[in-house]
Amino acid sequence: MSSEYSIVGRAARALSTAAGVEVAVVNSQPPVAEIKVNGELLQGLVFNNVRAGGVDAILSRLKSLDPVMGGAIFTDYINPNIRDTLLRKHINYIDCCGNCHIHISNIFISIGGNKPETSPIAETNKAFESAGMKLILALLSRPGLEKHSYRDLSSITGISVGAIGNAMTGLINLGFIQHVGMDNGRYLTSKEKLLTRWMNTYIEKVRPKLLIGTFSTNDLDWWKDFDLTLFHGRWGGEVGVAKYRAYLGPAAFTVYMEEAYLYKLLSAARLRKIEGCAQPLDGQVDIYKPYMPQIMLQNEEQSDVVNPLIIYAELMASDDSRNHEAAQDLYDEVLYKYFHED
Repeated sequence: MSSEYSIVGRAARALSTAAGVEVAVVNSQPPVAEIKVNGELLQGLVFNNVRAGGVDAILSRLKSLDPVMGGAIFTDYINPNIRDTLLRKHINYIDCCGNCHIHISNIFISIGGNKPETSPIAETNKAFESAGMKLILALLSRPGLEKHSYRDLSSITGISVGAIGNAMTGLINLGFIQHVGMDNGRYLTSKEKLLTRWMNTYIEKVRPKLLIGTFSTNDLDWWKDFDLTLFHGRWGGEVGVAKYRAYLGPAAFTVYMEEAYLYKLLSAARLRKIEGCAQPLDGQVDIYKPYMPQIMLQNEEQSDVVNPLIIYAELMASDDSRNHEAAQDLYDEVLYKYFHED
């Protein structure tokens, strides 16, 4: 994906213009990106947006970066209230409006007050709301699906025809769907950029609403001979990627299942509810309601794992560098062919 159209690329250009410094994009592939500011390397994480309630989680993720490179946030826009929070917590940031706070090596730049241009499309776009997110997952999973009629898309995804229309209009307005010729001559474009935005929205907005509960186990090998399908469940996260390729011992577990089978699963797997804020170092089991179980990658059907795009999003959102490596392998070996632009 070209840095010209990424958050990192836009933030870099805005910084160069606002501060009059030389800025070069070294790596714009989310979630970890790197730029050089007057020759000094700055590493950071990419977010479509930053909310006040998510700052502590972002700070935790920034700690996984190389401290020598002065971890930063790259995002569309930091409003004044969040800016104050970031400054109190000594977090570097750069947004696409020219606002920034950078304190690395011998460089100190702090600019505020720039506001984003108002856009009526951004205010009304339905592409990344609930129905749109499900549609995007289906479109990314099955090449050519965008050419189908709205009625066919509704039948495949379970989304109403009206919601399909609203989401497709949003994707067209954002440039992710182009028209060629007559009839249904639509094609999906900028797929990696779309995937990145979908991943961020899924992790930040969608997945938290699916959480049933957090549990723990003392047996880190429990998943190996456990048939999750007997409980109408599928694996995500670390076990999910282990089902596709060799993986260095999953230590955290992600399960998607119907809540009606929860207590049977807890009993059979001997899982314990985590009380209060206590979190185990290893053996944590997060259980979520299913998300689009009928949509898998084309030609990648597996009965006991969720869509690999969900697994990829979960691994990339992790603080564990092993998971980032596993996610990259999953992308290279399974997902790449779905996003390679001809």
